[in-house]
Amino acid sequence: MAIQYFASSVPPFTWLITKRTIKTKKRSIGTESDILLFESINRQLKEMGYDKVPAFKPLKEEYDFLSARKASLDDIYQAEKQKVNELASAKKNIDRYLAQDKSKVRGKARDELD
Repeated sequence: MAIQYFASSVPPFTWLITKRTIKTKKRSIGTESDILLFESINRQLKEMGYDKVPAFKPLKEEYDFLSARKASLDDIYQAEKQKVNELASAKKNIDRYLAQDKSKVRGKARDELD
């Protein structure tokens, strides 16, 4: 264990720092952020009207159910989106064909007038 003195004017053992306390401090920094996060979540739940934090297992089950439902709805959405794209492409092709047909009719009408 290494001993480091930070200030010569301070009594020697007041600034005793070991590798173990440095590791503990590093861990506690992460823990402090977790505690702050937990406290803010608790505060928000109380603002929403919950007296106690809901149990983890039912929340996880609901989350799993909702994520599975989202995945299935995503698949349906992608299939429907592909159908819409195909129909839009068919509509463009039909519009293009009808526009060509109109120009042929107009050309024949002009030829008849001349």
